[in-house]
Amino acid sequence: MNLSSMVILDIFRAVFGLVFVLFLPGYFCSILLFPKKEVDILERIILSFCLSLAIVSPLLFFLNKIIDIKINLINCFSVISSIIVIEFMIYRFRSKF
Repeated sequence: MNLSSMVILDIFRAVFGLVFVLFLPGYFCSILLFPKKEVDILERIILSFCLSLAIVSPLLFFLNKIIDIKINLINCFSVISSIIVIEFMIYRFRSKF
């Protein structure tokens, strides 16, 4: 693997990580809290960023300090993935009824 492909891979990993940690949990939470017609796209992006910070950071802190789950890549990925999946399942369940 040459240097340019490693740089491209690092950039892709950083962008995916930022979207995964700082946008997706808050986006699904904002969909749950505010219906689609109630909030425009710029407000939803800002809400997504703020809600992600408000959800992910305290939850990882709580899991580390109270339950003694170490903060590493696998644990962070599984916690954030489960947040996203739970919020998406609640959204799909609520949209059916």
